[in-house]
Amino acid sequence: MLIFAAFLGIIGWYFFAALMVFFYFKASLEKRSRALLWVPVTLLILAVFALSPLLIGLAGMAVNESITGITQNESNSVWGVLPWLTIATGAIAIGAVPFVLLGGAIHAFILTRKKKTEWTPKIP
Repeated sequence: MLIFAAFLGIIGWYFFAALMVFFYFKASLEKRSRALLWVPVTLLILAVFALSPLLIGLAGMAVNESITGITQNESNSVWGVLPWLTIATGAIAIGAVPFVLLGGAIHAFILTRKKKTEWTPKIP
């Protein structure tokens, strides 16, 4: 399932890949398997990184507007320009998503391979 999610991420279907990763990790956490927990945590960190200029800029404009009483925008507030950086941070984060999904798929493949070799009985 993670290999298919990585393929979807590589071809640009990030939403469906993220849904598949979410459901896979929900099932794996129910089984108490925490070996692949780094993938959704990394995706969450990438989402926060991608949206941080937007959130910081909007919060700064709201604070500045509440202090001054003047409606804030790009022309009269330095905070209004900050959300434009989301274009760059979003592009960096979206470019990293396929690598994270591919790394998770490879890690899952290695773990399933390891489990198969651990549980196969050895014939004397």
